[in-house]
Amino acid sequence: MAHNSSSRAENQDSGQNVVGYLHNVTPVKRSAKNNLYFNAYLQSHDTTRRVVSFDAEKQDMMCKAAKATSPVKLTNVSIVPSKSTDENDIQMNKRSRLEILTEPPFKKRKTETPGTSDTEKKVEDVVHPLEMITVHVKVLKSFSAPSEENIYGKTVLKQTFQVADNTGDIKLNAWGDHVDALCINKSYKISRCSTRMYEDVYLTTTPQTDISSITEVEAIESAQTKSKALSNEGTISQVSITKAVKCFSCKAIIQKSAIGKVFTTCTSCRMKMLSSKLTSSFTCKLNLLTDDNIRLKLTCFSNMLTDFLNHHEKSLQTDEDVDDAENFLLLLPSVKIYHQNQIVMDMEVP
Repeated sequence: MAHNSSSRAENQDSGQNVVGYLHNVTPVKRSAKNNLYFNAYLQSHDTTRRVVSFDAEKQDMMCKAAKATSPVKLTNVSIVPSKSTDENDIQMNKRSRLEILTEPPFKKRKTETPGTSDTEKKVEDVVHPLEMITVHVKVLKSFSAPSEENIYGKTVLKQTFQVADNTGDIKLNAWGDHVDALCINKSYKISRCSTRMYEDVYLTTTPQTDISSITEVEAIESAQTKSKALSNEGTISQVSITKAVKCFSCKAIIQKSAIGKVFTTCTSCRMKMLSSKLTSSFTCKLNLLTDDNIRLKLTCFSNMLTDFLNHHEKSLQTDEDVDDAENFLLLLPSVKIYHQNQIVMDMEVP
């Protein structure tokens, strides 16, 4: 324990005072360790640094100071190495103090804090976190099924994809409606997505992100990724397509028994809406009997499934459509499936 404390002391400079102007104060969040915190940026005389505050009560006062463009003095803070950039962060706790200054320490200059600009970039040039950028990429695969994450007390859908252009590939975390906006093997212009850092730089969509379909992007990793995937031909011996109905607001899954003919009240956020505004996603579990008489259990997610069915003029709008789609898959004389980690990456009729 003494060794750990010593290591922390070597990597941070506590009891410091800093002055400047606050920008981009975020709402209070909850960390993976269940701690409340929020972020901001402090523009000092010659640099702009991120502020991480573990005292949620300071958020309101810092918001007001940022909106009023009032100069502030932060006392008893720690200067610590950032976990997301190669710069230092300003860390605050309950012992830290916030003081509004009556005399500006220097003239406030117009500044672009990290994450506010929007520049078109190639994947190979995405090397710095906390930037707002636009990319033209092709979706190569999904790493996992869509999952529900608790963000600011709301349940939000998340799915991680691999995307690429002709210079390289990168991970993309898609949130909320952006999950259903992406389809494997399709190309998109993704505007105002943000770069983040966890072990390596990756992309994430934000509330300001816009996704639009474009002509196919030549992806450098496309052929390599497909060659790395296993491919099998055969017939689908068993199949089950499951429909999940989600709240238009918080994206939480709503049980079928709670859906009304005209109105539905979400059991998660308690918001009432027209039932026609509910969104749906699909998961397909299938057993493939290969030409070599091997049985494979695979999972096909919503984007891949709907894209394949649309290509064959099938839809999943009603329960009857779902039943018809299952019958269609079972009656295919042969199908070729590319898969990794039991997840379907691509599917075609030979």
